[in-house]
Amino acid sequence: MRGIGLIDWKVLVFALFGCYFIPWVTAEVVVRLFIETTEDAARHQGALGLVFLVSTVLSPLLAGYFTARFAANRPLLHVLLIALLGPMLQAVASGQSVLGYLGYVALTAACCALGAFIALRQGVRGA
Repeated sequence: MRGIGLIDWKVLVFALFGCYFIPWVTAEVVVRLFIETTEDAARHQGALGLVFLVSTVLSPLLAGYFTARFAANRPLLHVLLIALLGPMLQAVASGQSVLGYLGYVALTAACCALGAFIALRQGVRGA
């Protein structure tokens, strides 16, 4: 139980909402507002690719950077937790298959690790 006290829950909650939830909702709104299902999907490949990039690649990258920068202690543990919690919430919300979930976890973990690497490499974390 002592290990749970070392986790900065505020950082995890802010990362989940600010880096995952808000971009996912924004991407959903963009898709619903600008892309009608009756239109030709080939015309919207660029818009869907941009939504995918923002919600699937950029979100975990920012989450990894945010948690590595603002975690009071053990930043890599926080990055690991956010890399697991983000895709878990996405899988629960979307009802993905297990294989889809595992692929998304791998992509998210790589993006979170890159974000954490950038944050820690720049030395932006205070002592």
